[in-house]
Amino acid sequence: GLRPLEAVRSEISKLRKNYRSRLPRSFPKEIVPLVDEVNQLLDSQQKSIENARNRAANLAHGLKTPLTVIEALADETRTGAKFDAAKHIAEQIKAMNAFVDRELVKSKHEPGQRLESNLAPIARRMVAAVGRLPADQPISWEVRIPEKMTMPVGEYDLTEILGNLLDNARKHARSRVTLSACDEGYRSWLSISDDGDGVPEEKLKTILKRGARIAGKWEGYGLGLAIVEDLAKANGCSISIDNNADGGLEVTLSWPNANTVAPDHGPEASSESVPTPPQSN
Repeated sequence: GLRPLEAVRSEISKLRKNYRSRLPRSFPKEIVPLVDEVNQLLDSQQKSIENARNRAANLAHGLKTPLTVIEALADETRTGAKFDAAKHIAEQIKAMNAFVDRELVKSKHEPGQRLESNLAPIARRMVAAVGRLPADQPISWEVRIPEKMTMPVGEYDLTEILGNLLDNARKHARSRVTLSACDEGYRSWLSISDDGDGVPEEKLKTILKRGARIAGKWEGYGLGLAIVEDLAKANGCSISIDNNADGGLEVTLSWPNANTVAPDHGPEASSESVPTPPQSN
């Protein structure tokens, strides 16, 4: 009667030696629940390992942009702009420390806890920082965000989201990057749009995959948009990517409007004159 348990022990030994990834279910029905529990434990462990690897990659990528800014500012320091450059270097060091602190806080974060940030001042601050990075041509940055609009994302997460999206837009824009946001009906949205060449239609569905890259002059590691998607989903936001009317790329984050309740038969038209949120294909 105990012989099936010996078979389970043998299969677990194969797991330990990496001969298998999961236990087979070819056991007597009395043993199958035990086998299923072990396999679920293995699935959970695998997800934890993947999350740990992703967070390590996110940490490295999150430090990349501030370090690039510091390098550029160091060059300015050597040309004589010492006071102003030193101020901005301190800001970028603070940003890196904030990113690390955020990761440490999230490791102790209680599920269900929600944060909120005032969108406009953080967007302007990130535009000022990213706008100092090198570009082929001067870029015009336009921010069209209501002053009192909030987003259900903590400041550290929002800084990382905007940093990645603005940096991508800077790299691929010809001359203009636009940030716009609106509370409309029962949804709120934030859009970052550039006037570059956009992305081929066949790549739009895969661009959010970790490791996917947009072809062009600027080298990357294919992590930026994946990080944005991870952070957006973790904070209850959805993300869509499409080519805009000017041919460039448009990334839109949307979330439920906390001040309204979704109607039973679809969203009602807003009475305010506001930009229409971008529509994905």
